[in-house]
Amino acid sequence: MILTIDIGTSYLKTALLSDNLSVLNIQSLLISSDNPESWIYSIKKSVIFFKDELNYNLNKINIIAVCGNGPTLIPFSKKTNLTAYSWEENKNQTFIKSALYIKKKYPKIYSKTEFFLSCPELILYLLTDIPTTCSPPVNLEFFYWDKESLLEAKLDPNLFPPFTEYGLIIGKTTEYAKKIFNLPSGIPVLSACIDFMADLIGTNSFNSGNICNRTGTAETVNIISYTPFNNPNFLCYKHPFNKDVFNISCKTTDKDINKKISFLKDVFQNNEFTQYDKITTCGYLSNDDKYNQLKANILKK
Repeated sequence: MILTIDIGTSYLKTALLSDNLSVLNIQSLLISSDNPESWIYSIKKSVIFFKDELNYNLNKINIIAVCGNGPTLIPFSKKTNLTAYSWEENKNQTFIKSALYIKKKYPKIYSKTEFFLSCPELILYLLTDIPTTCSPPVNLEFFYWDKESLLEAKLDPNLFPPFTEYGLIIGKTTEYAKKIFNLPSGIPVLSACIDFMADLIGTNSFNSGNICNRTGTAETVNIISYTPFNNPNFLCYKHPFNKDVFNISCKTTDKDINKKISFLKDVFQNNEFTQYDKITTCGYLSNDDKYNQLKANILKK
């Protein structure tokens, strides 16, 4: 069996899969974006449900894979309570800017920080006792850091764990993980990828003409194209899984449905996107028929 964990802004999703990747069960629990203890509790609650309510033998879990949103940052220290500073609070979308925000606004917390972790990396650390950072795709390195940018920002390089390529096993569950998550020790743990990369995989958005629309607390549109698109409101970079195409990405953090729809209208008014005739959605609003119909009306499809 395979256990997967995804930490979002509002919900934490835990799924148990068979060895042939069929989904056995999914648990989705409401969490607080700034309270890592709620993330830990949700994982533990789901694991207990799999074991006690569904009677799955957790000793048969062959691997655990973890992904989640990146911009939320945790200044980790064993001497202080776990606290997260979400992208909703600091309004920053890069690790360096988020770390600078914490350093300037919470200098005492910064002074006690052992290392900075994002959502999935905190869970990876609690599972394996190994600090790591999931590597970004090519052309998105500016979201993260390098030695030069850390020195320029006057941030301690020792606070930023080494990069690990996504899809690699970083360690095994420890006795501590067994204690806090109710999971057997010795299970290999894999750093899956950043959440938007998982969206591309899950919606089969690999080729030109595909649109992946992630609906969540933040709403993202990923448009796959053979040609790059230069616009200050969009990110354009090589697709992380298909180097022959580009991923053109934009997002809104508005929570109001009407504002989200207005955002989508602005996106698809660009002439470059008129040839697209379908959107594949994922996320908790993807089963909202009225919302999907509004999107269909925008595309006139």
